[in-house]
Amino acid sequence: MGLALRYTGADELPLPIGIWNCVTVAPDLDRAMKDYLRKEQAGQYEDYPGVCRVVRAKDIPGKGYHLYRGPRFKLSEWTHTFITKPWNIQEHLWSLFDPVRPLQEWDLHVSAKFTGPACPHGDPKEPNALFIDRILLTREER
Repeated sequence: MGLALRYTGADELPLPIGIWNCVTVAPDLDRAMKDYLRKEQAGQYEDYPGVCRVVRAKDIPGKGYHLYRGPRFKLSEWTHTFITKPWNIQEHLWSLFDPVRPLQEWDLHVSAKFTGPACPHGDPKEPNALFIDRILLTREER
């Protein structure tokens, strides 16, 4: 899948990398939201297997692009990725759904770099920004 994005002007750490759908992940939306979004700290996500993993400042090894692992998940016909706290970067994945193999598991990875003073290794002269040059999905073979 092709995707390259630049998202500027926001402090995005911790950065959630997640999967969402209303079939295999969240038949009970309210309960699922309580399970991985901490209400007492709005916008602060926690790792939640099968839904979300977060990139924290300590996870950024240096300048430039690095591959960050998201969750392992089961793809449904309504699955989409979300990246950033307000979920404003999304990619729908329904074209990959195979009804013959509905239990197929996938791994999500995002290639990203962080710039600016809000991130470790960031240049204070640059704006805070998140750059994404690709979203990678790999099938988990069993």
